[in-house]
Amino acid sequence: MAYAYYARAGNSLTDEQKLKIFVPGYDAEQDVFKKRELAKTELPKINAKLKDFASLKFFVAGTPVSLGDFGPYDFQTSQFTTNNCKPFNGGNQGAIDGQPGVQSVIYQTPEFCSIKITDSAMAQQIESLRSKTSLGLKRKIYFRIDGIDKNSKQLNATVTHMQMDLSNYSSGSGPSITSIDLGD
Repeated sequence: MAYAYYARAGNSLTDEQKLKIFVPGYDAEQDVFKKRELAKTELPKINAKLKDFASLKFFVAGTPVSLGDFGPYDFQTSQFTTNNCKPFNGGNQGAIDGQPGVQSVIYQTPEFCSIKITDSAMAQQIESLRSKTSLGLKRKIYFRIDGIDKNSKQLNATVTHMQMDLSNYSSGSGPSITSIDLGD
């Protein structure tokens, strides 16, 4: 999110600021020779990534899903409810020199509020895992960048598509029991 924001903000970051924002541990490093080496290897990558993000209108992120995001099966609608339709804050990314980092607000539309499962055997398997807190959920979210607010240092985006993989969490990462596509 920080790359998307700074690529659009139009304010030029110094090389030192870029390193503090985008290279974990750079600011805490005490060895000036290591810092110089990090600058030499990381700045070209950072600059290229900022250039790429400046032209992007969409991007993808993988996010974990907690069990609280997935409700019980509703027999009337053949759906599981999700907590996916609420706007969520992506946190404070890229804080430097005691200043707050980029806040991201992600908006979601109603098609992400539930997951339709019409196969009753699959629904029963998912519900059984969910009720035992053994349902593993991974999602990949596709965002449209709506704009930035420089005053609040905020990136606004809307979810346009989501892929969810459900698995048996009790067996480690477990094989996927089903994959679901939501949205466009």
